[in-house]
Amino acid sequence: MGNKKQQSQMEMKIENRRAVMEQVKDEECVSRASLARELRMSPTSMSRICGDLMELGLIHEIQKAESAGVGRKAVWLKKNPDAFYSLGILIRQDFIGCIIADYGEKMIFQKKWEEEVPQNSRRLIETVAQHIKEVETQQPAFFKKVEAVGISFPGIIDVKTGMIRYSDLFGWENTAFAVPLSEMIGIPCYMARDIKASVIEEYHCGGRKEKSIGFLSLSQEVGAAWIQDGNIINGADGICGEIGHKTVIFHGRKCTCGKQGCAAAYLTEASILKQAEESGHFCASLFQLAQAYERKESWAETLLQKTAEIAALLVEDMIVWNNPEKIVLGGRTVRLFPELLDLVQEEVAKSNAGFPAATRIEGSINPGNESMMGAAYIAMDENEKVKINSLKEM
Repeated sequence: MGNKKQQSQMEMKIENRRAVMEQVKDEECVSRASLARELRMSPTSMSRICGDLMELGLIHEIQKAESAGVGRKAVWLKKNPDAFYSLGILIRQDFIGCIIADYGEKMIFQKKWEEEVPQNSRRLIETVAQHIKEVETQQPAFFKKVEAVGISFPGIIDVKTGMIRYSDLFGWENTAFAVPLSEMIGIPCYMARDIKASVIEEYHCGGRKEKSIGFLSLSQEVGAAWIQDGNIINGADGICGEIGHKTVIFHGRKCTCGKQGCAAAYLTEASILKQAEESGHFCASLFQLAQAYERKESWAETLLQKTAEIAALLVEDMIVWNNPEKIVLGGRTVRLFPELLDLVQEEVAKSNAGFPAATRIEGSINPGNESMMGAAYIAMDENEKVKINSLKEM
């Protein structure tokens, strides 16, 4: 009984420290007195918690003059951007990208390796490790501050074990990734579904203001993700948002999964190019298709309109499922066809004319880097938890 009570008290202390840290992150700078009022803690408890967080280096004191400009300068608390750095990795079939970010969420370094990415898991892990070692050699001053690595990967992820449960693009099932990579580079690694990393990035880039955000990605794959109060919604076993194989047209186009009419059969890069070819217009890439659209070729306009209509069906479902404050439309296809955003907005508005929703439909704040930065943020958050949990011993 005594051990349970002691454990409960320790868990409460850790939760209080996390609550204080979250409040500090939400403010540019804040006083101990203000924190105590906001979180309804005693001044003594707040001073002790702030002291713990300062000892970890997560926050530091700054002096700020009072508005009257007289007397002693007030002491404020602020998140310490140099507490540690995190590294975000994005893996695609045709490139690997890397970002280093400080604890203040500022991008410090970025690099991209355009290459044919190995399909064998062991070879891919070794390739990623080599690239990370390359960054360490090129940027030793930055890299020595890196304490955690986040990997954004196109597949269903077991976030607790870092296992890739399934990846359609790579053809993998139940593949270990985070643990063997961590063993190779000597730094803790955390895995995330690429789309879920993207919605984390949108949350942080937006100043952590929206409580609920949805993200619909149109790229090599199709998928969605949600964030609520700063937390990713993974669902019972991590497949929340896997809408690529939701039926959108009964008896429609055949999908790679074997079914007919899946969203992926209409919205992935490969399926869009296939539809162009079936209309008699071969395009080697979406870029060529985008050029045809810019030339106002009717077949390209028709194909993009159809793409928007299918994407709008998914957006409408997302609004009904979670009714988030906003839904972000992102991914490489949207970057190449920015007109898709307006077309999807128009389709959703027509469909919901009799029952309009408050959900906003917007483009990505940080197009092109969303998944890499999101991976860095995930690693940052996990490392912060590790540090705060280490206070058990203090």
